[in-house]
Amino acid sequence: GNGRVANAGTAEMPYQTVPVKIMDHAAALSLGGDTTGVIKTDGTLWVWGQNRSNELGNGGKGNKKDSAGNLYQTVPVKLMDHVAAVSMGYQVSAAVKTDGTLWMWGSWVNSAVPVKKMSGVASIALGGSLCAAVKTDGTLWTWRLYGNSGVGSTTVSTSRTPVKIASGVTSVSLSGNSCAFVKTDGTLWMWGVNQCGEMGLGSRKSSSVPVKIMGQVAAVSTSGSHTLILKTDGTLLACGANFHGELGNGRVYNETIFAGREVILTTPAEVLASVRLPGGSAAQAGDLPFRDVSSSAYCHDAVKWAVGKGVTAGTTATTFSPSQTCTQAQILTFLWRAA
Repeated sequence: GNGRVANAGTAEMPYQTVPVKIMDHAAALSLGGDTTGVIKTDGTLWVWGQNRSNELGNGGKGNKKDSAGNLYQTVPVKLMDHVAAVSMGYQVSAAVKTDGTLWMWGSWVNSAVPVKKMSGVASIALGGSLCAAVKTDGTLWTWRLYGNSGVGSTTVSTSRTPVKIASGVTSVSLSGNSCAFVKTDGTLWMWGVNQCGEMGLGSRKSSSVPVKIMGQVAAVSTSGSHTLILKTDGTLLACGANFHGELGNGRVYNETIFAGREVILTTPAEVLASVRLPGGSAAQAGDLPFRDVSSSAYCHDAVKWAVGKGVTAGTTATTFSPSQTCTQAQILTFLWRAA
């Protein structure tokens, strides 16, 4: 890559063409424009990279300067403790702590250090100037860090304050102009700009409201103008822009744009099979069968105990739905079973 790779290089823009070991005990990773964030197994968050817009959240510090006098960090520095999730973006970064609080920093939130923005958050996604948060109750909220106020057009959100979009959501992914989320029932929903067929609808028609794409989905990632979809059977699908082979299907396409110079795929096509699901499965990880409870999830040990004691078997054979609200009857039943 061409970013700062945390190997204490001296070049202003070092290129690393072969993998190098950065650190041990890494549990999660997020890459921004020129920044990297890593959560270690002890819950600490470590950051490095460009810091011209306070993306590192360490008060604008760095151990080197580029030719324009901007500070950047070439070795990992510890930023905060008790972190459950991180998303490094462009001119902004965010982290969710184990207590469910959302913290953000960078020029787009006008802070060189982490500031608390929201509570009850399970996960966060950044895409351009857009933010999306899944709360612990399973609701999805989106907002824009800069731009016009109000809600409208085919963009994900033009509101400067969080707007509730959907309920029963397990995960979300953002690009600069579109949003994708997976619900507890395994359905995939998307909305936003669809210029390159990244929504997988078989067309290039954009949408200003969430549209159901397909079912039996375990995870989704949308980036730039293409989307990768992981099905519950381990099949990996891809759609959208295939300008540089980013779909991984040998530049197969069904349409051209930009005067025929660029190729796109508007219908999801299989790229790989037998891909490991998020969190693994009982056969793969020898742990929990639920794709929505990873080994690093804050509730993992509690869920494992409850399943082992026969208190619960999850909502389906492969989902636990950790953000789903329990009724009083369900809570009493769980307590009775555990007694």
